[in-house]
Formats: sequence, C-alpha cells, structure tokens
Amino acid sequence: MPSRIPASLIASARGTFRCYIVTALCGLAAALFGSQVLGEQPLAAKFDEARQHFQPVTQQTVAAALAELQQRMQEVEQYIQPSSANGQQWLKYLKWNGLTERLKGDNPRDVEAFDSTLGRLNRSVNGTERAPFRRLAHALKRYRDTLAVSTWDKPAEIYNKQLDALQHAVDSYRQQPTPQNTAALSQRIRILDAIGQAPQLVDAVRHDLSQPNAFVSLSTAYIAAGADPIDRNEPVTDCILGTNVHSDTHTTGSISVAAIPSADRAVLDFISQGHTWARSVGYHSPAVIHSTSDTDFTARKRVELTDEAFSSQPARADATTDTHLQSVSKQGGGLGSRLVANAGWKRARQSEHQAEAIAADHAESRIERQFNDELDSKLSTARQQYLDDFRGPLDYRGNGPEYIHFSSTNNSVEIQTTQATRLQLAAPSLPPAAPAGHDIAMRLHESSINNYAAAVLAGASAVQTRPDEDVHFDVDLPSWMQRMWDKRKTQPTRDAAAKTEPFKPFLMTLNDTQPISVRFLDGGKVELTLHIAELYSGDNHFSNWNVTGTYTHELVDGRVRLHRDGKLVLLPADFKGKLDITQTGERRNLEKEFDKRSAEGHGFPQTIDVDPISPSGDLAKAGLLEYREFSTGGGWLTIGVDRQSRSSQVVYSEPAVIETSWSQ
Repeated sequence: MPSRIPASLIASARGTFRCYIVTALCGLAAALFGSQVLGEQPLAAKFDEARQHFQPVTQQTVAAALAELQQRMQEVEQYIQPSSANGQQWLKYLKWNGLTERLKGDNPRDVEAFDSTLGRLNRSVNGTERAPFRRLAHALKRYRDTLAVSTWDKPAEIYNKQLDALQHAVDSYRQQPTPQNTAALSQRIRILDAIGQAPQLVDAVRHDLSQPNAFVSLSTAYIAAGADPIDRNEPVTDCILGTNVHSDTHTTGSISVAAIPSADRAVLDFISQGHTWARSVGYHSPAVIHSTSDTDFTARKRVELTDEAFSSQPARADATTDTHLQSVSKQGGGLGSRLVANAGWKRARQSEHQAEAIAADHAESRIERQFNDELDSKLSTARQQYLDDFRGPLDYRGNGPEYIHFSSTNNSVEIQTTQATRLQLAAPSLPPAAPAGHDIAMRLHESSINNYAAAVLAGASAVQTRPDEDVHFDVDLPSWMQRMWDKRKTQPTRDAAAKTEPFKPFLMTLNDTQPISVRFLDGGKVELTLHIAELYSGDNHFSNWNVTGTYTHELVDGRVRLHRDGKLVLLPADFKGKLDITQTGERRNLEKEFDKRSAEGHGFPQTIDVDPISPSGDLAKAGLLEYREFSTGGGWLTIGVDRQSRSSQVVYSEPAVIETSWSQ
C-alpha cells in the first residue's frame, strides 16, 4: 500500500527564500505567465487618448469620495469596538481624533491628518492587513487625492504637464532602466494614478515596461526525495467468495513523482509501486483455509497546482495477486475432518483464479482509498503552507503580486511571478537562461526584492534605547523574517577609539516608498542601499541619506559568502553630483555614527554568510541544500541549490543561519 508523500511541494523552496531575503536580498519568487509587450506606438496612442479625455473633478465627485470614506470609517469602528480597550488602542494608533477633526474642517489643502492616518494604515503592523483597514486605506487615499486635485486652479494644464513628465520618465527608463530612473517613473505613475484620470494609461505603461521578475524551478527528483520508502505492517479483513479472510500483511515499495508538461498549471503524477506479502486464515464453515499471497501493485494519483487551488484526481491502482494454499481443515476437528479437508482443497483449487482476481480487485480499492486519504491530507497541508509561508508574505497588506503562475515540464515544477503592485515596475528585460541540473533553481530580478521590501519595511524604524538590548523594528515583520533577524550573528570591529564613545540611543526610520534597495551588478557583485528618512543618534539628527555597500560573492563549502568592497558610500537622497558645504559636514558626522555602531557590533555588515538551507517537514530527510550556483548581472540574480547528498558530505553546526561581521 502507498506510504508517505512529501508534506509540501512548494514549501521545499521556503528555506531558500528565507535565507535570501534576510540578508537584505529580501524577496521571493513566484509568477506571471507570459507578458506581451505592447510596443511604443500603442503606448503613445494611450497618451494621446488620456490627453483628450480629461474631466475636471467636480464637487459631486468629492462628495462621493467623502461619503465612501465616512462609510469605511464606520465599518472600522464597528470592527474594532471603540469602547473596548483594544478599540481605544486602535483609535490612538490610527490618530482617529485628528482624522475626524480634519473632516469637520473646510481647508481642502490641509492633508496632514489624512497622511498621518494613511501612513499608519500602510505600515507593517499586525491587523492592518485585514479587510476593514484595507478598505479604509483605499477610501482615504481616494478622498485625499480627489480633494487635492479639486483645488487646482488650472487642472487641465497641470494634468497635461503631469502627462508630459510621465512620458519623459518612460523615455528615460526605456533608454536606461537604472534604479534612479525606475524610482522616478514609479513616482510619476503614482502621481498620475492619484489624479484618477487615466487608469488605462497607468495599466498600459506597466504592461509595456514590466516583465515577470521572479522564477523558481523545483525538480521532481527533489519533490520525491521527501517521500518515505514504503514499509508497513497491518491487519486486513476481507470476504472473498463467502470466505471471511483475516490477514497479517507486510507491504514494501517506493513513491516516485512524474511531471506532466503543462503550460497553464503544474501537473504531477505521484506513483506508488510495491509488493504486499500476506499470511491469511479463511473461515468458510466448516472449513478453515490457511494460505499466503503475494500482491504486486502500482497506484497513480494526479495532482494539479495553481495559485487559486491545489487539487487532485481520484487515485487509480492496478494489482495482481498470487495465492499459495497451505492447508485446509475442519473447524474444531473431529468427525468428518478428512471429508471436509478434501472437499475444501477441491473447491479452493477450482476457485483459485477467481479468488485471486477478487483479492486483487479488493487490494486495488484499499490502495486507492489509502492513497487518496494520505495524499489529499498532505495536499491540504501543502496548500495551507503555501498560503502561510509563500503567498501570505508575498501578499502582505494587499501588496502582493498581480499574478502567480504554475506550469510544469518533463522533470520540474515551474513558478514565476511579477512581484509588483499596480503602481510598481517589474523587470525591464527577460531573465537569463535557467540554470540546469539543480534541485531548486531561482532567477530573481532586483525589482522583486525591492518591491517586496517596500511592502514590508516602508517607513519602518530600527530602534535601540539601551546598550544591553538588540536593535529591533517598530513594525511587525513576517514571522520567518523575524526569526532570521533574531538568529543573525554579528561581530564588532576592532576600532578601539569608537568603542570608547558613550552609548547613545539610536533611531533610524527608513523611507516610506523605498526603504531598502538591492542591485545585481555584473561580475558577481551585489549592491545594497539603506534609504534613510530620519536618523537620530543621541543629539545628532540626519535626514534623507542613502547608505550603500557593494559586495562580491564567493561559494565556500556550499555557503554563499558576500564580502563588502571598501568603505560605505554615503550620499544625500537628492544627490546631484556634488556635495555642498552643509552636506559635506553632515556626511562626516554620519560616517562617525556608523563607525561607532560598527565598533559596537550593530553597524553595516562587512561580510554576510548564508549557510546551507535546512528544509523542514518531510523534506528534512533529503538533507541540507547547498548553494552550487550564485551569479549576478544585468539586474538578475541566478541561484542553484542541491541536496548535500548529491555532493561531498560537509558538516554544518548551524544550517540556514545568517552570519555577519560588521565594520564601516
């Protein structure tokens, strides 16, 4: 009979994503199937169409947006129960009093209260991802934007200038899709979307300029590695041709997985092959029949995977049974034993082939039922893990990918995505060729990480108030990210002068549109930038600075090690090629702050070690996953990992832990 099936098909990549994201390459992969490029002429036509269909914002439009906002506010109040202690905490967090007072005012240009509440709704705080808060955020943004546009003195003129600016940003991005041009174009898209006049143009720009930006491939060999070999002892009761049969069985066998090529979903056949030996006693009064049997079987069950559902078809089994009569006797013995035995032997031989066929049919039914129960249970668990550990983090607070697409080849499950919201850009180019021969292969464009980081860490603050406490974030990180942050290893530098500096409380708030960014450069280099909105260290205050470190990678015994090249680069967020006198002084002071924190072991990482991945669940038995390929270029990162059993055996004391050493 079939035995264990891998607990999760998709969860096999989960550890890879965790390690990758926490080293500030925080992103993940999944998928959009196909993306046709519209071409320049259709997009140009969309610009012309947008210019011709401008409609000024009327007071009726503003009133409708306000009515929707008030309705959503009532829904939130009903949801949180304002009179409760929890409700009071929510009202305070959302700055509810300021919002309600602002709605009573009559200055349409006063949007500070709107921005304060909207910022709180869009922060990574547990609960804000729930439907009432998301609907409120949408309604508040719509009212704020509609009200702002209604105050324009020459709306058509301003609108056309915004279209000109967007077209210029598109042209610049086409020529050179740098992070600066990407950010500029994304900002123009957000502005035009806020005006609310040209949604089709916004969609056309994104469709024209955004390709899928994350690809994952899982080999069927690795999926099958999570299956236990079949080795099972169990009693079986049956009735064959009026004979009640009680058997003790021993089943051995194996599970394999075959991928079926499919373009619109991943299709897998799970195949169970094995042998059952049985010792049986049959009762057909007055005869008692002792026998053994051998049953060979093959069972097959098809599983289909899409983003919407994991489903399966009923199992189908084929079995053949060969019985071996050992003895026939009279129940209880005594008078007539020989007569009963002779008659029993004769009848058993006459019906042997029929009995074997019936036994095989019954075995097929048991195998199918067992296979269905076991695999459907595993599939349900896999689906929940997919939602909790894969889809959930991607879709954090409604900022997940627009599409996730599954497909399958002859030997793998393929997942690809465009990890971007409606107002974000994805990859400007097609991915590099997929690496072959790995258990898991990934191709990640830097936009997938940057877009995900914006959803999770936008506006987040890193805080340290005492020298004996660790740095912590004031937002709720996804559980896997928090665990990896807690596990990280740090080393202070040998800067004795910096260590003698007294401790100063530290608060660093990241930018609320792009908190961190990563670039995958040619030559195996990775560039990591913190976009700092505010930084307080004691009495020192810094605003709007970018801090960048560039790393070169190497593969060491299945690990990825990133070495930082030289010192950090600190530049103002609006740097235009030259620092003024004030900025030069600020940078010198900011460098001192980073030197001090590095000496304490809390600075920017000098090295980042990513250890082999330790899978969980059924796949744990397959062993550690070692990094065998890690290459960068043209904005793409390509990763290949394989089971340790496929290469030399190396012992790691703490798998899947990020190790860093720190210095300025």
